[in-house]
Amino acid sequence: GHFSRIPTPMRAIDLQPGNISLEQARQFEWFDDAGLRRQHYWNPHTNGGENIYWMLNRTIRVEERNRVLGMASLRYQFTEGLSLMVRSAFDQIFENHSYKQYNDTYTIADDRNLFLNDRHAMEVNNDFLLNYSHLFGDLLTLDVSLGGNMLYMRNESLNTRTNRLLKPNLFSITNTSEIRSTQNGSEKKINALYGFVTLGIKNFLFVDVTARNDWSSTLPKDNWSYIYPSVGLTWILTEMLERTPEFLTFAKLRASYAQVGNETAPYAIHQTYSYGPGGQLGYARRNGTPVATELKPENTKSTELGFDG
Repeated sequence: GHFSRIPTPMRAIDLQPGNISLEQARQFEWFDDAGLRRQHYWNPHTNGGENIYWMLNRTIRVEERNRVLGMASLRYQFTEGLSLMVRSAFDQIFENHSYKQYNDTYTIADDRNLFLNDRHAMEVNNDFLLNYSHLFGDLLTLDVSLGGNMLYMRNESLNTRTNRLLKPNLFSITNTSEIRSTQNGSEKKINALYGFVTLGIKNFLFVDVTARNDWSSTLPKDNWSYIYPSVGLTWILTEMLERTPEFLTFAKLRASYAQVGNETAPYAIHQTYSYGPGGQLGYARRNGTPVATELKPENTKSTELGFDG
């Protein structure tokens, strides 16, 4: 990014000679005969060197972030054991960053520059969950849920910098003979349906079964639908036994098997291009990363056995 070359105060202190005190460094600038602001530094024009007080006062970084959050939730109880929950959430972020380098800044040979970074991100998340639970006497408990989710994500960023300011210390993006700029953006959608069932037997044996199916826009159409299940068993020994040893107040065995699916970043399945200046009409540059036209979803399998006591 454009801000990767920003120096840190700790580096400036590390480079400061031991025979020069911080009090002496407070005189961090002076003006030459032409009235131009100059950095007072014991090793002028050193690559990466900086007076700590010049860094704090004449290399200025400003970050602004505005965020809008919203959420609505509705729950309806059909009967004592049957309910429906519907939710919608919205998250939008606007970020503006600027970094100003005054004339006579030595960081990586940059001099009197302006860096601007603007970012806009948005996420919309909608889901529903239908739940049914029932107790069959004192023997069985049943909990069944069916849900769905729709996720939409969008990111846009614009990075702009000057290639040296024409008039020193006039921090305007038009105060340069060449503006360097990159613009990026991406969109992603994931739809999902899922369900889970929990069956309990006399509060000592529980069986959990889940399944989820995702549809991701980042995968080829032949592979963008993928399902992943899980099953778990919990056996609470101390609840089952009428008598237990005094030293054993709680004992539980558990076992589970699960699969977890995953997709990828946007546009991995498409050939992408970037456009930039050059010649009379500019040029398009091809992304050198090979296109994964046969990309398949990631699938991770795991098995767990355990004892708690």
